[in-house]
Amino acid sequence: MALMSYVQRRRSGVYEFRKRLPQALAGKAVPEHMRGRFTDFINIGTGKFKGEFVQPLDTKEAAAAKKQAYRTALKLAVVIEDAEAALATPHIKHPARHH
Repeated sequence: MALMSYVQRRRSGVYEFRKRLPQALAGKAVPEHMRGRFTDFINIGTGKFKGEFVQPLDTKEAAAAKKQAYRTALKLAVVIEDAEAALATPHIKHPARHH
């Protein structure tokens, strides 16, 4: 079974989800109004957006990893969209979407 390109298997055998953040975010300084809402995207040491989002999928089974990665990708797309909107309009507080 072919896995998605952003699913990788660690040496331990556990799969993880890895996806690059868009250029609009990656490496950019995180404004103060965004720091509490997008913590998974922020490098605490630099105060900038990470270049990549990484999340363990907590499984060694390829089929389970693929299903979990699909759900993660859908959620991530929404959060990235929210982060890009918040970065583009810093004066407006964008409500966090819950899915």
